[in-house]
Amino acid sequence: MGARQFCTPHILANGEATMLQRISLDEKRFDESWFQRVLLENPSLLPVDEIEPLFGPLTPLVREMPTSAGSVDVVYINAEGYLTLVETKLWRNPEARRQVVAQIIDYATAISKWSYEDLCAAGRKAGLTGEDPVAAAVAEEAEFDRARFVDTVSRGLKRGRFLLLIVGDGIQEGVEHLAATLARSPHLGFSLALVELALFRGVGTDSDLLIQPRTLARTREVVRAVVELKAGVSADDVTITL
Repeated sequence: MGARQFCTPHILANGEATMLQRISLDEKRFDESWFQRVLLENPSLLPVDEIEPLFGPLTPLVREMPTSAGSVDVVYINAEGYLTLVETKLWRNPEARRQVVAQIIDYATAISKWSYEDLCAAGRKAGLTGEDPVAAAVAEEAEFDRARFVDTVSRGLKRGRFLLLIVGDGIQEGVEHLAATLARSPHLGFSLALVELALFRGVGTDSDLLIQPRTLARTREVVRAVVELKAGVSADDVTITL
């Protein structure tokens, strides 16, 4: 699959269309730390509604959350208790292209072994404060139910039910290699997507940035039900495992 190209965007002002200039993220001021801060402070940049609406709206939780497999670049949660893990990549290192999908799955695998208390502890190591910093991130949401929230987070951790996003500038890697990598963790229930962010500014200006997000690829969830029938018993003894 070849690289997909952005059409050059324009801004229409006072009846005149002005072309925008694509900004190369090779510039020194655009490092991965900058990229992570922008995403953490502006979660609406990530098109979660078109990827997995269940995980939105995103509430920023923390950057650089430590796990046994390494640190997750950016972590979000929503008021329902669903976690989104983001790995950011500026594609300057070709080796990173081959490793990034496996890397974020390793993070998900490590986190799937956690309890809710482990998640809170990891958040505190990354700079959060308080006895329950995870719930505190969304506690002001209307009709917030902490008991249900903790239960949903705990169940999601156990099942590996996360949204995994790889976010970069100019992602050119084809999606044909995703299947083999995803097959490494068949027991986890995560969804994964590749999101490209392109930066533009007005030609000849150093004005505000225009950021254009685009979903390049995402997994499709397939739910399989296994029905176990026991001979000679009532319908109450039928077990359905999802």
